[in-house]
Amino acid sequence: MSRDDIRNDILSIEDLGEMVPFFRTGVGRGVGRRLMRILGVNSLNRLNADLCHLSGPEYAAAALRHPSVDVTYRVHGEENLDLMREGQFLTVSNHPFGGIDGLILVDIVGHIRPDYKVLVNSVLSHISSLEQMWVPVVPNRESDPRYVHDPSVNVKSLRALAREFQAGYPFGLFPAGGVGRFSLRRGLPVESPWKNSSLRILRRASRPIFPIMFDGHNSGLFYYMKNHIPIVSDLMLPREILNKQGKVIDVYVGKPILPSETEQLTDLRSYGTYLIERSMSLLPRAMYQPQVGAKAVLVDRKS
Repeated sequence: MSRDDIRNDILSIEDLGEMVPFFRTGVGRGVGRRLMRILGVNSLNRLNADLCHLSGPEYAAAALRHPSVDVTYRVHGEENLDLMREGQFLTVSNHPFGGIDGLILVDIVGHIRPDYKVLVNSVLSHISSLEQMWVPVVPNRESDPRYVHDPSVNVKSLRALAREFQAGYPFGLFPAGGVGRFSLRRGLPVESPWKNSSLRILRRASRPIFPIMFDGHNSGLFYYMKNHIPIVSDLMLPREILNKQGKVIDVYVGKPILPSETEQLTDLRSYGTYLIERSMSLLPRAMYQPQVGAKAVLVDRKS
């Protein structure tokens, strides 16, 4: 990537216009600029300008250490990372944060395997310094009745993913495809259902799958917007990167799930349920976990 290809801004007013047509209007641009200041977009853009001379895992590590982010993490199951040094594999992760989790994932796995790729939504893919590690997709905001998703926009990305896989690269997925929500009735964060499209990719790949799970959650205001105005919660993701200063995130790396363990699970539902249970069981607290095409259920963690 040449210097001319590097973006100082992660998210611009033009990007907001692509997300919501209102921000293309004169009034909308004024509102958008104010929102960018309130929601931390401008601060995140300044961070990116400070670090855009870096790339890949070095950028991710520096972003986590940056004073405006200041997040550290503890890895549990670090011995499983040694198994990633050779061969092709996949990783699956929950998506509690929508930004910090992606940076941590790149920092951990990218330093072990510089050829690691991650399937991410189009907002994260705006970080040009991480471009070589992303395979971007456009998220389907199913919870927003005003949003019409065009699946054809992701065909190019899925073809790119197929090329990367055929080349032998390891890659990671957030199978939910979006950040979880907060269940007021249950009083707990809920991981969004894992998408059938993600599960099909994982099953067809027939490679070892490492679950890498993050323990944590976003702010109450984010979850309120997620439940009521989903597009606003998308715009709040920069704020959620910047409001965790001083936090220590616990990251749990599980043993690889081998193809031989799932070859008898011929239908997608049973395959997905097995992956979810193996992955979510790494987390130390009781949490509502997603099912495949069903509501979340409470599971107890190992003692």
